[in-house]
Amino acid sequence: SRYHQPSATPSKRRQSNPHNNYPQGGLQTPLTMIPIHINLARSLASTPDDRDTFVISTRGKAYTLDSFGMWFKKKCVEAGIKDRTMHGLRKAAARRMAECGLSNQMIKSITGHTNDNEVAHYTAAADQKKMAMKAMEILNLANHSA
Repeated sequence: SRYHQPSATPSKRRQSNPHNNYPQGGLQTPLTMIPIHINLARSLASTPDDRDTFVISTRGKAYTLDSFGMWFKKKCVEAGIKDRTMHGLRKAAARRMAECGLSNQMIKSITGHTNDNEVAHYTAAADQKKMAMKAMEILNLANHSA
């Protein structure tokens, strides 16, 4: 297979910026293993066998962190999407995970953050009303099963 079926995708974490999962200067740091989302698995599975399943530049080279960020920004602008960045996707993912009721530990396992304060910064924009409704849903289920 051309990709890891929902298993794990390794990435090195930069020591100078512990919440950044991009390779940096050959530092040997722990890997963050993140299973791929089912939608990504489906997309990769539908890609013809003669197509690459990773992103490379028009020159056939791997992107650097900065050049990939610029490529992403350019594609957002071309699509009419303003004020979006690669880093913003990470923050949005953390917020959505919090709104779904995931624990800080679970969120850290995906985002690569090392402490709850970092997660709190990312999840501060989570929808309190949505989270309260989810909490009551869980409490109601617990009360009915008791």
